[in-house]
Amino acid sequence: MERRTALLIIGFAAAAALAAVVTVPLYAPAGAFHHLDGRPGMLDHVWSGTGAPGAVYLLGDLLCHQDMGRSFSLNGSQLPFCIRDVGILIGFTAGTLICVPLSEHLENRRVLHLGILLATVTFVEWCAEHVAGDMPEARFATALVSGAGIAMVLAWMMYGDVEKG
Repeated sequence: MERRTALLIIGFAAAAALAAVVTVPLYAPAGAFHHLDGRPGMLDHVWSGTGAPGAVYLLGDLLCHQDMGRSFSLNGSQLPFCIRDVGILIGFTAGTLICVPLSEHLENRRVLHLGILLATVTFVEWCAEHVAGDMPEARFATALVSGAGIAMVLAWMMYGDVEKG
């Protein structure tokens, strides 16, 4: 498979995942999903009987803390992933799809370095949050930037020639 096609498939898969995350609260009855607070890596809730939306919320339950105070809400339900995770997914989707037409420039190591720099922005915000307190707007904005940085690193890994430098 051509690298450009693979990158495009990854971008569309990320877009489909983003669409699922945003639409499941709209598909479920109003207010069906709220106060899902838990721990990442742990199954904190029972999702049987919740249908197709439950499958997406199950992934959120396993991969995210789902803190109600740190999540967007639609249709009276919180999204299955927190603000930061949604921001990373949006940034990754956009970054991946933007890298597709720029594929001839992705071999340059500057792309890798810029991607790594952008990906660390969320870590810096996370550290600042422990000093300055809860900053949901900053959490979302830095996650967008980091998601795009992760996409750049992935694109460079697909296109970059390690031997060239």
